[in-house]
Amino acid sequence: MNHEIKEELKYLGFVALGLVVIMQLVFYKENFGNTLRLSGGILYALVIPGFLIGLNLPYELFERTVIGASAMTAVLGILLIYFGYVGVHVKASIWIIPGLVILGAAGWYVKRNGVLEIKNKKQTEE
Repeated sequence: MNHEIKEELKYLGFVALGLVVIMQLVFYKENFGNTLRLSGGILYALVIPGFLIGLNLPYELFERTVIGASAMTAVLGILLIYFGYVGVHVKASIWIIPGLVILGAAGWYVKRNGVLEIKNKKQTEE
């Protein structure tokens, strides 16, 4: 994995930790498990797909994450409506849509940056 991506994932982990702390402070009457679930849901549905969508944008980490999370909010809202038209229940589609976006954005990043080609070249040299 690229060194820059590892650094950004470390910062994304700090964002996740900060989100959990902020949620616990805001919802201080709730137990820790509920706020952890809420924070994990926000991370899974908006932040992580938004981070992956923004990987190829020429901005800094914070800007890319905010732009990506905003875009993911729009994509999630629109696709929830269309999945509802098809007959997929909201409980299922709230898990399906971010997963598909994560897989698609990661595949797009790998294809665009040739990460698999580098691995194949290393394997053929050995």
